[in-house]
Amino acid sequence: MARRQESDRSIPKTMMVTWSFPPVLLGSSQIAAGLARQFSFDEMVIAAENWPGLDRNKWDDEGRSKPEVYFIHKQWPWKFKRTVRLFLIPIVLWRLSRVFKQSRAKQILAMFPCEYYLFLSWLISRWYGVPLYSYFHNTYLENRGGVKKLFAKWLQPKVFRDSNVVFVMSEGMEKILSQSNPGIQFLPLVHTFDQLPTPLSKIPLVDSNFRLAFMGSLNSSNQDSFSRVTSVLTHFPKCSFTTYSENAASYFASLGIQGKSINHTRVAFDEVVDALRKHDLLFLPHGFHGGLNDIEYQTIFPTRTIPYLLSGIPIIAHSPPNAFLTQWLRKYDCAEVVDVPDKDALISCFENLIRNPSRCRELSENAWRAAQVFYGPEVIRNLKSRLSSCDAA
Repeated sequence: MARRQESDRSIPKTMMVTWSFPPVLLGSSQIAAGLARQFSFDEMVIAAENWPGLDRNKWDDEGRSKPEVYFIHKQWPWKFKRTVRLFLIPIVLWRLSRVFKQSRAKQILAMFPCEYYLFLSWLISRWYGVPLYSYFHNTYLENRGGVKKLFAKWLQPKVFRDSNVVFVMSEGMEKILSQSNPGIQFLPLVHTFDQLPTPLSKIPLVDSNFRLAFMGSLNSSNQDSFSRVTSVLTHFPKCSFTTYSENAASYFASLGIQGKSINHTRVAFDEVVDALRKHDLLFLPHGFHGGLNDIEYQTIFPTRTIPYLLSGIPIIAHSPPNAFLTQWLRKYDCAEVVDVPDKDALISCFENLIRNPSRCRELSENAWRAAQVFYGPEVIRNLKSRLSSCDAA
């Protein structure tokens, strides 16, 4: 493993272990990259799963001292993944250990929404007796069933107990987890970005021919809300709809999202904001119900929200009234919110924005101001103060 001359650094070098990393267009990869870009080569090393198309050179060639990325093992087809991962535990554990030792890391930051890497990160921290920090993007135990729930009941308390700090992605998660886990230190660590794009100079004029876009993964956390967009597309036959997603076009077609005016594509991680600005409205669905625990719907904060805000394009959010996301959007008045699971209410919201250009302009301006909450330097300053507070041997 190549080493560079180490400079004086403000924190002990941290190995961040993550399931996905750009250019994969998943929320977890965006969160991991947003954090990693705020650290130098001497402050952090990254261990990630090697998804198809992951371009290490693109990350390395950006011309600044950033953390080195090491791929632990390849991403397997879903039907083989669970079985293969079990057999690979000794190999993956050895590779993580090798990265940790040769990078001279002193502590570990384990990223969850994947219990596989959470478990292995916990093992490495116990093995070497080094500080562990965990970062939960979603609730864990509450959203597992069967054998996985039994494993979660065993693993989660140990990770909570052994973590110097358990970072969570929202104040909503902090509140709920603190109530059920007294004595554990939970701290919100919001999603972050390191570069502010140029503010949108002109708000698109929205009419019945509007261009609508959705970005990110479609899953149990948002599928029921997303399904009602079909009524909008039927009501406005001249509109177009583009999805920027890792989900296959066939998956959207199974939900009725297909036709000549529908475009399914992917976009590079660093081109998301520019892609969104080619549209007139953005759709932000958040689940009312589905395959997840009610706590998950109340607490999660979709990663796509940040590039939506940065784009300056007016947002229509379809989200339940008790969700943290709904409350946050209303606090900053940065999206038009439909908080009832009703297709007619959703259509009415679109109609109102078409008739009200001043409201579109107001939403755009408020979104830009709200996005500053996630700007990296202040967020990372607080994170680094936590990571430097441990007695790392």
